[in-house]
Order: sequence, then structure tokens, then C-alpha cells
Amino acid sequence: MHPAVTKIKEDMVGESRLDKTFSERFGSMEYLVACDFDNTLTGDHWALHELKKKLATHKQRVGFAVATGRSTPSAKEALSSTSLDVDVLISSVGTEIYYSNTLLADTRWAAHIAKDWSSAKVLNRLKKFEELEPQEYWNVRSPLKVSYMVWDVTNIDSLLARITKALTDEGIAFNLIFSHEHYLDVIPQRSSKGAALAYIAKRWNLDPSSIVTAGDSGNDADMLVHPFKSIVVANHEHVLKTIPQHPSLYYAQNHFAAGVLEGLKEFKVFAS
Repeated sequence: MHPAVTKIKEDMVGESRLDKTFSERFGSMEYLVACDFDNTLTGDHWALHELKKKLATHKQRVGFAVATGRSTPSAKEALSSTSLDVDVLISSVGTEIYYSNTLLADTRWAAHIAKDWSSAKVLNRLKKFEELEPQEYWNVRSPLKVSYMVWDVTNIDSLLARITKALTDEGIAFNLIFSHEHYLDVIPQRSSKGAALAYIAKRWNLDPSSIVTAGDSGNDADMLVHPFKSIVVANHEHVLKTIPQHPSLYYAQNHFAAGVLEGLKEFKVFAS
């Protein structure tokens, strides 16, 4: 049998297993709380401990997701160090989706976003940009994401415009996500943290307004949007002050996980 046919059959078995395993779990959720990891969940050990207790107490009706820019191996290690129990891991800035702590991959999502994408073309097209350094040594690359360090951000708007033209001229369907003043991720056009959450809502028949997101940086911006309920923690990047305002966007007074707890109280996610 041709290897490609075998792979398709394996994916079909995997997807059938996902449906059977998780339909009931997602069907029981009143809310899905989706948080960025670094500087949203981390930064205040006591508050994170309190959040974990709340999630454990209300696990039957409140699901939990982590949406991070980290690669999957890095995210897995970080989650292990915090003992967080997740229903969903969205890694590599929304280009990969996994379920439960066993990290069962959502292959439908990968296939959906891969159209008109080539990481090799991105790397080749952008290799002449002296301002960019590929993050190969930080273990952050994946087949659906190319990441760079931007050391000189003096003319960042001009740089992003030139990158956009270069990739568009190459016929690549892409998103540019600039965050933390030095990180640039190039990902497929259909992907992002917010797009991944919208897909999850559609696949598992969740009301998008039952999804509560929390973040602190530029790569969280598109998941802090209507119809999601959205929490911006107090230690956020300035760019999040410019995101579109909506009635369910809450700017917390507290930092890190304490800000997440504050927002979840505001949205009455926990009964107690």
C-alpha cells in the first residue's frame, strides 16, 4: 500500500478516536478558559496555584486550554513543570492543536491551514533580510511556523511592510505576528490563536461566547476578540491597548494569573 494512503487511513483512525474520546467532554463544558502561558499564567506562583484549585474544583463544567507561542516540546515541558491539567494545547502561535495531557493531535486543523504554505519558501525569501535572525537555536521552528528574532526594531513598520511584500510576491499565504518587541512569527494565513479557538468551537459545538480567553502580548491579540469573553492581564504589552474594544473585553487590575482569576470572577465563570 502506498505510504500516503496508509497515512490518510491512520489520520482517519486518529480523528475517529478524537471524536469518540472528546465529544462527551466538550459537551459537558459550560465554559472553556483559554490562557496564554508565559506572563499570563506564569509570574505569580500563588495565583497560579489558586487558579489550578479553581479549575480542579469546577473541572466537570469548566474546560481549560493553553494557547502559547512556544513549540510543542517546549510547551509540554512547561506544562509539566506547573502540573497544569489541560483539555487543549494550542502551540506554535495557533498552528498546532492537541487534546488532553496525552497530546492527541488534531490533524484536521493541520490540513486546513497548510494550503498555500511553505516554510522553506518563507526561509528562502526572507534570508536576505539582515534585520532577521531565524530562531533555529531556540527550538521554536515547526513545519507550520517560521520564527525570527528582530534585533533592530527602529523602523519596525517599514520592515514588516517589506516582509509582507516579499512574501506576497512569492505567493505565500501568511500571517505576520510581532510580539514582545523582538519576536516575529510567520505562520499560515488561516492560523492564529484566535482562529484555532474558533475552529475548536465549531468542531466541538461550543458557543463561542462560552470561551474565555486571557493574554498579555501581541500574539494574543486576535483571541481577545468578540464573541469570546476576553481578559487582558495588567502586565500586558502596550499594543493590547489598541485592540478593538467590545463589551466582553476586560482589563484586569492584577498581574499574571491573579489577573486571570480577577477576570474569571468578573465573568462569573466559577460558581464559587
